[in-house]
Amino acid sequence: MLYSFLKHYFSFLMNLYYRKIEYNGLENIPEDGPVLIYSNHPNALIDPVLILTKIDRKVTLTVTSQLSSIPLLGGLLRRLNVLFIHRRSDGHSEKVMKHNSDTIVNCANILQEKRMLLIFPEGRSYPDNKLREFKTGIVRIINEYESRNSVQLTILPVYIHYLSKSRFRSDVSVNFLPHEKSILNSELDIVDKVKKIRGNLVEQEVLLQDKAYEKEQKLTAKILLLGFQGLVLSLLPVTLIYILAEFIAKKEEQIDTTRVALSFLLLPLLYLMQLFIVFTQLSLAFLGMISLISIFINYLSIKFMRSNNGKISNINK
Repeated sequence: MLYSFLKHYFSFLMNLYYRKIEYNGLENIPEDGPVLIYSNHPNALIDPVLILTKIDRKVTLTVTSQLSSIPLLGGLLRRLNVLFIHRRSDGHSEKVMKHNSDTIVNCANILQEKRMLLIFPEGRSYPDNKLREFKTGIVRIINEYESRNSVQLTILPVYIHYLSKSRFRSDVSVNFLPHEKSILNSELDIVDKVKKIRGNLVEQEVLLQDKAYEKEQKLTAKILLLGFQGLVLSLLPVTLIYILAEFIAKKEEQIDTTRVALSFLLLPLLYLMQLFIVFTQLSLAFLGMISLISIFINYLSIKFMRSNNGKISNINK
């Protein structure tokens, strides 16, 4: 009951905070059987929330034991039956670290019951999207499970990529990669096994970072071109208003009033035009064409205004 409520509540919050949450590979999530999910960890508690809210089955989570001492949060995590990991980097004594052996066994027990377990092999959250080295805990869990179970364990890699995790209404993608059965070769030592498991996420990291770079480059180009176009389109009506006011006003003292009246009419049309361009997301080629036309018209307008300014003033007099 509590798990289901929090799952839907946090799903609502995530969709409120992020402009777009893209889930890829949902078909790779097994509907039954023991599943060990592992993921990169760039954004603390947001990472498990993004993963768990999209999985129909109940998932047991592993977290650092530091969270157990936080008021309210620690109690909530216990109610959700999470497994606490004691990290050496947190300054725990060797005696306390031995409790991790019990945690490894408990993780294997969860999988033995054909449930889903989520872990973050990097051991802690980091402030960027760069994948760090994995700890050996994930291999120890797999070895513990396979040492006493004949049912093959499904290992599901997940890679989370934030476009800009600290920016409100940014984008994030959660990628459920193709899962594998018993990917570990018993002849490999524990270090090589860790490298083999980590390799799945390394490939995805390179792929998504390349795509993100291309996307940012295109977005930057669009913003710069759109801003330049906005500047040009803002100068154009001012020039036209200046010229039209000279023609329309019957007396010189009426020119300023005429300019204000024309501004009320033309400027809203300009802003509506720019909003239309922004929300329809026209191609760069089309935006460039509009900008060049605007520059050309603006140049002709200014040239005409300068060459005819004296003549127009004399006519109005």
